[in-house]
Amino acid sequence: MKKKIYDIFKIFLICFVLETILFNITTYISVIRKGEKQTFNIGDNYNFLYTDNEDEIIIPIDNINQNIKSLKLNLKENMNIDKFDYRIAYADETSKELRWMQNIKTCVNGNEKTEYISLFLSGNVSRIQVLIDNTAEVENGLIDSITINENIKFKFNILRFVIVFAIFLFIYLVKDAEKIFIKTSFKQEVCLLLIVFFAILIANTLNNFSGSEELDFYSNEFLYSIKNGQTNLPVDPSDKIKNLEDPYDSLVRGNEAERGKDYIWDTAYYNGKAYVYFGIVPLLLLFLPFNLITKLNMGCNVAVLIYSAFSFILLKEILVNIINKYFKEVSFKIVVSALASLCFGSLILFLNGIPRYYEVAIISGLFFSLLGILLILQSEDKNSYIKMFFGCLSLALAVGCRPTYLFISLIILPILAQKLIKNVKSKNKKEVIKELIAVMIPYITVGLALMYYNYIRFDSIFEFGAKYQLTINNMAKLGSRLYTIPKRIIMQFI
Repeated sequence: MKKKIYDIFKIFLICFVLETILFNITTYISVIRKGEKQTFNIGDNYNFLYTDNEDEIIIPIDNINQNIKSLKLNLKENMNIDKFDYRIAYADETSKELRWMQNIKTCVNGNEKTEYISLFLSGNVSRIQVLIDNTAEVENGLIDSITINENIKFKFNILRFVIVFAIFLFIYLVKDAEKIFIKTSFKQEVCLLLIVFFAILIANTLNNFSGSEELDFYSNEFLYSIKNGQTNLPVDPSDKIKNLEDPYDSLVRGNEAERGKDYIWDTAYYNGKAYVYFGIVPLLLLFLPFNLITKLNMGCNVAVLIYSAFSFILLKEILVNIINKYFKEVSFKIVVSALASLCFGSLILFLNGIPRYYEVAIISGLFFSLLGILLILQSEDKNSYIKMFFGCLSLALAVGCRPTYLFISLIILPILAQKLIKNVKSKNKKEVIKELIAVMIPYITVGLALMYYNYIRFDSIFEFGAKYQLTINNMAKLGSRLYTIPKRIIMQFI
């Protein structure tokens, strides 16, 4: 045990050295190299240059005539943008003409390290130009000044240190872990948790770099409607939509009405009102409680990340439960590969790349489906009927996220049927009744609630609003296309 602790401590020290020395090498180089510090103010009347691209603007700096080891953009306080790209052109002793550096830097608001660029030019530099991909912001004073030859500040990046340490620790634990998967193995458990950690980290990275969404039902219109006790959205479609003979025909609608002004895209239009087709469950269980507690609105990107993180954890628990229940003497490397495939090969990461209301419906439904499956798998343990009840409740709630998730419930039928047959054969009527109650009550309760919700909106207990969507296709006349199901299945293998 002492040796293992000592090995982990050595890994910690190695990662600490990498972070403090290797990953901050530009800081040490900037201190050693010589160069006179100069600052060039960028005022309102600065002589900017422009390219053929209206989104690009150039800041020229002339008459430098000295060595340059670094360049720093001094940004305006409280700048309005999250990030922007920039490039450097220079004229040194190798050429009197300007040469553009190939690499494009990204300056991120709040990350001072990205404001610096370390330069390795030849001899005295006569002039520099900084091309920035945001004309309007630069003209409005995005950059206060540009400083050359300022020492690059040292920064211990905790997140980077944790990631590197986690990678090294994962390699060490996998190499040193038992060959056969053992549920009680601490090393193996840490390895699997590290895979989940990396998956959540990548999801968070993709989520942060995603663009903002113009319309966000769950955080805005839909939330305010439910808080006010109404199921339709607060803004009705315009008279242009109401006067159309067939508002569901996208070509006719596009010629007569303007998207975003006369109607909200992908809403359900019925009897002059606009409704949300996407499930109400994530709104009731996440967005609404968050708003009531904090008085703030949760963005769809945050909701997608939260559901994704818990979904990764559930994938790991489901895998472990299946292996322990149905397989013996499984290689740990196979378990690692299986979990990595589930986490990194699933749709979850893709959903975090474009976290909109579409993705909220999908990932929340996936979360409740996975939670239901896990609880059903564990229903043979202590408090089995309680787990079965909440497992079926979770699977039923998934339908309230996206109706098609009803088919996920088919997965648990063999487990439920096996247990029911066993109780029937043993003539244990009490256990049979318990199981029927645990399974039927959740589905009946959630089903009746969704039917009522559908009826007060569309006068039909079975209509979720898909038929009335203002979208690309005319969903009211599209009809059932069951022949596409086998076609889609085949396409998955091509």
